[in-house]
Amino acid sequence: MAKPGIFLALLLTFWGWAGVLRVPGDFASLQDALAAAEPGDEIHLAPGRYVGEFLLSKPVRLVGSGAERTILAALAVHPVIRVTEGEVELAHLTVVKGIGWRADVGIDVLSGKLVLSHSTVRVRGGTGIKVKNGEVEMVCTLLAGCLTGVELHEPEACLVARESRIEGNTWGAVVWAGRAQFVGCVFAENETGLDVQGGEVSVLGCRFESNELAVSRKAGTISGGANFFQGNAQDVQGAVPRGFRAPREGPRCEVVHFPSPEYATLGEAVEAVVPGGTLVITSGSEVEARLTLDKALTIRSSGEGPATLWATWNTPGRGPVLTLLSGAEVHLVGVNLETESYEPAVVLYGEGVLRAEDGRFSSRGDGPRGGLVRLFDDSQAEFVRCRFSSGTEGESICLLLEGQARALVEDSWFEGYTLFGIEAREGPRSGVETTASWAPGWPSRAA
Repeated sequence: MAKPGIFLALLLTFWGWAGVLRVPGDFASLQDALAAAEPGDEIHLAPGRYVGEFLLSKPVRLVGSGAERTILAALAVHPVIRVTEGEVELAHLTVVKGIGWRADVGIDVLSGKLVLSHSTVRVRGGTGIKVKNGEVEMVCTLLAGCLTGVELHEPEACLVARESRIEGNTWGAVVWAGRAQFVGCVFAENETGLDVQGGEVSVLGCRFESNELAVSRKAGTISGGANFFQGNAQDVQGAVPRGFRAPREGPRCEVVHFPSPEYATLGEAVEAVVPGGTLVITSGSEVEARLTLDKALTIRSSGEGPATLWATWNTPGRGPVLTLLSGAEVHLVGVNLETESYEPAVVLYGEGVLRAEDGRFSSRGDGPRGGLVRLFDDSQAEFVRCRFSSGTEGESICLLLEGQARALVEDSWFEGYTLFGIEAREGPRSGVETTASWAPGWPSRAA
């Protein structure tokens, strides 16, 4: 004999209303409820742990009894949840997978649409949400403890995340292709918060806190603004638009001195300087740092001797000592930049501008791969009375230009072991002008 709950669900479906199926109660297992559900039905899960591989191939709504009390898990290599068609809603539950295999996936969206709200996804050593050709709308959801929190793979993939938290992952979100929008989200304590490898990404009003690298853009497009960055080892790697980072709150000064008891790190001192102001670093001091700048700023030594900014393999974050984005117009006076890893000393993206006087750009160890100082896109640099040293034998280039970048080198010196002192690639306008500069024993491939 059919249970009353099943009869009621069939009756409501007959009248065109969504049915409510309960597990346990109407059905002994979630798999049975999914098999019996009609399009538009709602399945309510009592508190507990539900183990299996759940295929969602029709428009249903799956509602737990709270994310902390309703757990969906799988022990095999297959995803916990697989969405193949229709619009599926998941709310107030947790999806976990703990085998630790790199190929593990918590929720696999092959096609159709998934609406995920007030839930948690944790996949140790794997991917929390994988979007191939489908669409995901994520609201007030936590992605934590994953190798990758969420990733988009195909041009048809789409993600809209609102007021969600992406925390404690190796990569918080990775976009290979497709479209992604993050609004009011928090990226915290990830090794890389947002990694843009392709596609179109919009980031509006998000917070990036205590990440090793907050935002990395290698390809694709990124837009947005009013995003807050705090406590990251490195804020941005790659080109982002002007206004992408919101100005930090707090008092601003025309001139800031460092080291100073007022500022724990060089990054804090930089943020305290108003656009167009000056940061004065004590002559002879050596400061370990990685800086990302998108404003006009003068950085100079306090006296006749130089000040040195440097980074090693162990310096928090990744990337060069100094990264300049669009909006940055930086003037270095008597400041040396030194790297002890394969990372460059300086990288310019977008329309970043650098003028350096009486400084030294150098590397220790094998030297950076691909350029001690690198200029991309439409960036510009001018070097006056500077020295470039590649350190010990390696495969690096002291000054490398790509895209439409341009550089002027005056009265400067190149030394060390490397392939080329200066190289310009790609764009028809990319090139270098040199005046009274020396590169002993090196060829130059300036366009």
